[in-house]
Amino acid sequence: MSVNSENDLGSLWKAILHNQKQVWLTMHSGSMSPLMPTGSQILVKYLEHAHQKISAGDIVLYINDNQLIAHRVLWIRSAQHQCLQGGDSTVSTSLISIDNIIGVVAKIKVNDKEFDLHHRTGVLLTWFITATSLGIVVIRRFWPKAGMLLHRLKLRLVRRVVAY
Repeated sequence: MSVNSENDLGSLWKAILHNQKQVWLTMHSGSMSPLMPTGSQILVKYLEHAHQKISAGDIVLYINDNQLIAHRVLWIRSAQHQCLQGGDSTVSTSLISIDNIIGVVAKIKVNDKEFDLHHRTGVLLTWFITATSLGIVVIRRFWPKAGMLLHRLKLRLVRRVVAY
């Protein structure tokens, strides 16, 4: 079976997730490191109506340029049906349509260690990463060096907490 368009790929993955309800996938990039390094496994749960079930801080799986991407939601623009998203290891962000979101990451597995994002430590870490990432977006516009310094500090602290 060949997939010719972004809508076909999105429909295929939505069907797979809808049927399975959740699936383990492998990260192939480091954009979410150190929390989700390259090669880590992520448990993605299907979202039938993403616009009703996502919130800032969630790591979502969405379709963009015919690829599956797992990034963090930083801000939701409900009226425009969009959200600001970004990878934890980068300082760049972009807006995506909420309609492109097909799932949410619930657990991360690295070196046979599981990290539950809904457990107390996961919730606190999610809050910290989301707050600092939003701070970086704002600070970077006016003071780029301070934004990069805050970004490096965020990555160091996350590495200490997850310590795979």
